[in-house]
Amino acid sequence: MMKSVLTFLKKEIVLTISGILAICSCFFVYPDSQYAGYIDWHTILILFCLMAVMAGFKDIGVFQYTGKTLLKKINSERGVASVLVFLCFFSSMFITNDVALITFVPLALLILTMAKMQNSLCYIIMLMSIAANLGSMLTPIGNPQNLYLYAASGLSLGKFILLMLPYTLISGILLFLAILIRFKKRNVPVELPDNHAEMNYKRILYYGILFAICLLSVAKICPIGFLFGIILIAVVIDNHKLLLHIDYSLLLTFIFFFIFIGNMGRFPVFRDFLSSILEGR
Repeated sequence: MMKSVLTFLKKEIVLTISGILAICSCFFVYPDSQYAGYIDWHTILILFCLMAVMAGFKDIGVFQYTGKTLLKKINSERGVASVLVFLCFFSSMFITNDVALITFVPLALLILTMAKMQNSLCYIIMLMSIAANLGSMLTPIGNPQNLYLYAASGLSLGKFILLMLPYTLISGILLFLAILIRFKKRNVPVELPDNHAEMNYKRILYYGILFAICLLSVAKICPIGFLFGIILIAVVIDNHKLLLHIDYSLLLTFIFFFIFIGNMGRFPVFRDFLSSILEGR
């Protein structure tokens, strides 16, 4: 039992650290009624809903199907690398950086083996990881940090995207240059097995509507309580097992950090120090 717990804590190192920080901070500021206001439930619930919808799309096989369709038209080393890297770059803007990597890295392993590009495997996976994180910064739903910062900043959706656009464009150019320098136009065999199941377009539309409702909530048009209720009921009706694929450790990590920051904000020494370095910025 203890071994299993230690294995889990090592695997979820960020969750472990955030939990320790939250607990330690409670000794400086004892739990009281103000604790209830620490947690940004709007961010937590939107994140939950987005992960539930992405689990639905992944279950249908939409992302794998899209990736394979694009790769069928590619026959060069540079083309394969470009598609795999920019699949992560662009998809992470809408399906989050984690989902993009979980979806497309296994596909990359298959493709690179078939194309006899194993010697470039580590380099491409590294670029895919970088691309997923850089591409995700463009939109509020690209990663959990953006979701929180978007809500906390009070910026409109358009202003947020315009603010992040220059950095995203520069990132995309640098990624392309990294591919251009490393890979040539040498032809490679890319014949994908046609073993994917027939797309269930009714389920795609079903989750597409749910995703649209999530976007309305991110844009502060749809109330968060309504969103959470609709998503939870809809996912349970379709396939309740999808709720098991939500990253609850990430949600708990956010809650721990909210508690830690909330307590530190009430700790005079930390609060005064933070105020002094942020003043005027």
